[in-house]
Amino acid sequence: MDRKKILVADDDAVLLSFLGQVISEGGYQPVLCHNGQEALAEFRRQRPDLVVTDLDMPNLPGMELLAQLKAIDESVPVIMITGYGTIETAVEAIKQGAFDFIAKPVHPDEICMRIERALETRRLRDENRNLRNRQIKEIESQLLGDSPAMTRLRDDIRRVAPTSFTVIIQGETGTGKELVANAIHALSPRWANHFVPVDCGTVHSSLVESELFGHERGAFTGADRARAGKFELAQGGTLFLDEVQNLSPEIQIKLLRALQERKICRVGGDRYIDIDLRVVVASNQNLSALCDEQSFRLDLFHRLNEFIIHVPPLRERGEDVILLANHFMEQAGRELNKTVRRLTASALDALTEYRWPGNVRELRNTIRRAVLLCDSVIDVEHLGIAHSSEQQSTTDTSIIRRTATFVADPAMSDDDTASDDLPLKEIVRRHVERLEREVILRTLKKTNFNKAQAARLLQIDYKTMQTKTREYGLTPAANGSEH
Repeated sequence: MDRKKILVADDDAVLLSFLGQVISEGGYQPVLCHNGQEALAEFRRQRPDLVVTDLDMPNLPGMELLAQLKAIDESVPVIMITGYGTIETAVEAIKQGAFDFIAKPVHPDEICMRIERALETRRLRDENRNLRNRQIKEIESQLLGDSPAMTRLRDDIRRVAPTSFTVIIQGETGTGKELVANAIHALSPRWANHFVPVDCGTVHSSLVESELFGHERGAFTGADRARAGKFELAQGGTLFLDEVQNLSPEIQIKLLRALQERKICRVGGDRYIDIDLRVVVASNQNLSALCDEQSFRLDLFHRLNEFIIHVPPLRERGEDVILLANHFMEQAGRELNKTVRRLTASALDALTEYRWPGNVRELRNTIRRAVLLCDSVIDVEHLGIAHSSEQQSTTDTSIIRRTATFVADPAMSDDDTASDDLPLKEIVRRHVERLEREVILRTLKKTNFNKAQAARLLQIDYKTMQTKTREYGLTPAANGSEH
């Protein structure tokens, strides 16, 4: 087993030798240095797990050594050794980042106990840091997408997470609002404490107050013991109130008071409890519009409205659908212990053409089910998401409307596709191609040649848009004179 390295710095040769022997017998590997300059050089070279240093040394005193060590590696624990009369300086060293201090004369059992405690503290801190990094990576892996909407969403999360702002998350059902709230918590200074979610739409109205604020014994029938509410459970962390618009006007008033006063009182109690937490709320409706309808308190909305994050629906993230589908396919494959090689071209077309009313949640469930049903390749029949006649009708109507607009355009009537020598069918075909090219070109110009956005506006799939732009030579460079 690899022994932990303990660097010891002391200009007293006798004490240095003694400490080296104690540390070695304790199962550690000592690195002995006779002054601060030597200790600094050895620290850079060997990067020990812990440093024990005398406070009073010539050339580079312990306090200066501490500052330089922390500049190199802020996480390294440093134990200071101090003589009588310098305790105040040692306490100051703790304030400057030292882990602990020991007063002379040094007892072997004490130094071993302090070293063990310092190393255990560092181990736990490293574990927590690694856990947080894993949590952040896991959350980021679920906030996939290269679309501008997802880029803005991730930027908003990173911007607001380190602050104490109360956040409103707005988005349709299935877009991942709780995932966004989790990301805000994981990237905040409160990450080591609890993230407590409450679905305000599923808690019975008669129990909401007790659920949020807790209750005392005997507060109501069945309250045979005192119980802490979600506010208390989230102390030091984040309280997430999902679908907050479902709270009754009475509970909205109590929530507002709790946020303003930073105090709560349990149901049936008369003692106020201080709260220290962050509140994040979510809604699948526009809270501002609900205030206009007087179904949500305006004063509560203004108290919550320190920062709003909009989670985009999947239909506005067309270019992300395939990326997410492949991610969910790999995820489901691991879950079901099954190898799925790919999605067919037809399946990819169906995924990009579908409107996804259930958003990311629906896509995940669709792919998960398809992985279960298929052998090794996912095809259209495994998805079960063929366009409905209503969707197709909407698309056809849109195309007809756009075509009619351009046919009515006088500029379009004076073209060279008509000829008395050509059959009517060929004349119509050429007119339609020209109309189609013009419609696609104008839409591309409108979107600065963003093919995915243009495809959404024209309600065609992305693959078709790629084919048409290539067929008609519709690139910014090729059509620069037409801008």
